[in-house]
Amino acid sequence: MSHRHDCPLFYNADFIRVLLIQGKYHKLLGSVDHFMKTASVFPNLPGQIYTYIFAVAANERLC
Repeated sequence: MSHRHDCPLFYNADFIRVLLIQGKYHKLLGSVDHFMKTASVFPNLPGQIYTYIFAVAANERLC
């Protein structure tokens, strides 16, 4: 697999992390479906795992 196909995974992971750091928890959680669809375009389990981890972290911060 070339790096071109990995780019959406890393862009999403970076964007999700930025949302988490900036405290934009609602925006992150509202975008989870989009991130999961993007991660599933190329069968890439780490993209889905990162999305779930960041979503759990956002939920924890909201509670």
